[in-house]
Amino acid sequence: KVTDLTQLYAEQGWTSVLPKGLLDNLTIGGRLYAVPVNIHRANLIWYRPATLRSLGIAGPPKSWKEFLQQAATIRAKGLTPLTLGPEWTQKHLLETVLLGELGPDGYQDLWRNGTAWKRPATRAAVETYHKVLAQSDLTSSAADWQPQLDRVMAGSAVYAVMGDWAYSYLAITKKLAWNADFTVAASPGTDGVFDFLSDSFTLPVGTRHPDLARRWLIECGSVGGQDLFNPLKGSIPARTDVDAGRYTGYLASDLREWRDPHTRIVGSLAHGVVADNGWNAEIDTALELFLRDGDTTRFADSVASAYGDSR
Repeated sequence: KVTDLTQLYAEQGWTSVLPKGLLDNLTIGGRLYAVPVNIHRANLIWYRPATLRSLGIAGPPKSWKEFLQQAATIRAKGLTPLTLGPEWTQKHLLETVLLGELGPDGYQDLWRNGTAWKRPATRAAVETYHKVLAQSDLTSSAADWQPQLDRVMAGSAVYAVMGDWAYSYLAITKKLAWNADFTVAASPGTDGVFDFLSDSFTLPVGTRHPDLARRWLIECGSVGGQDLFNPLKGSIPARTDVDAGRYTGYLASDLREWRDPHTRIVGSLAHGVVADNGWNAEIDTALELFLRDGDTTRFADSVASAYGDSR
């Protein structure tokens, strides 16, 4: 069990400096149980501007329908439209397709109402996912996520859907130039939506050193703690009142969108925000089968049934 941190939130004033969409995802039964130290964004599509120019493509796709149209042009040039990694990246892709096709309200309903998986719109979105997979290197996907980006940077693949941790890999590890060698856009259909995940800390009931643990949580939730940690991690702070000047390159635009009150915030499936461990494991099993047989109805029914079992 973990300790209710609602009173700590009140003492530190955190509810006034964290976006409502984040607080909603941290709240269970009106109570708060975790302190977020950072934010990552999942719904991003990475590419090389030079590759698009060579293909005569004006820009990244604004919808998955447009992606499928672009894929024909890309295939004709002998390139892979979309590159993938291990199964968690395929699940990550699933959530971005669902978000792009259903919109933030329809997407969030999937995690609140098991019958939403049986709706025609959801089945159509899963079918779109199946079509997108057909334009990927699924059968020869990489063993980890970094090789996805390597294939894009090498020019053999055009797009990779990956979270904002890709920025640190490309800019710091690979020493590539932001907006010259590589750039990024919201994944198709998700402009104005922030699909988040977070490194968050709880306070277990019965911990041996509760006072020290409480001080750690306060540091994690503070401006100083988040501004110290996040530039090194390659993430942005959960708080909206931090020093924006510390965040450069892609992270600057990431932070602007996070702080924008008009941005819709939703939680990630693949990274544990919207589904508990039990339901997530059942989704993994259903997805593994779907990746083999492509049976949209069976997949949606399996996820809906697993929702009921997890309640």
